[in-house]
Amino acid sequence: MNTGIQDAHNLAWKLASFVKGIAPSSILHTYDEERRPIAIFNTELSIQNFRAAMAVPAALGLNPTVANSVHQAITNGIGSILPSGLQRAVLDGIFTIGRAQLSEYLLNEKNPIGSLRFAKLRRIFEEGKSLRLQFPAEDLGFKVRASPAVIQILQHPKPNFGSQK
Repeated sequence: MNTGIQDAHNLAWKLASFVKGIAPSSILHTYDEERRPIAIFNTELSIQNFRAAMAVPAALGLNPTVANSVHQAITNGIGSILPSGLQRAVLDGIFTIGRAQLSEYLLNEKNPIGSLRFAKLRRIFEEGKSLRLQFPAEDLGFKVRASPAVIQILQHPKPNFGSQK
């Protein structure tokens, strides 16, 4: 969402600069060159964050890939022949078993499975592999060095490019 808002801002000031006669129409062609690398970076960061966020549930025995596969098998695969109410009941039953992975009976230091899972969690947090909720370098935004848009504006010290009313 932030990327979309930043994209809109980037395009808005360029359109306004053109319409007000401050910049030539070619300024609009700089949009993709400036914004695409940021969108690609943010997409890669989101995928990395998703994977990091899924490490904790997986360590607790809640594998989202397995949950999604079960859901697909019931709704689109073999379970698709069942009425939707029965599909829902089957999924609820299976996911109840999955949620049992978080029960105090299973998830405690005295239980070997729980102890192993807590050890995995500790390792994730100690190694900094969990989803960090603050990304100072990314949250502060991007700086486009040698922006084609700014260079174009600077090259036209007395602009009169847009329509003025």
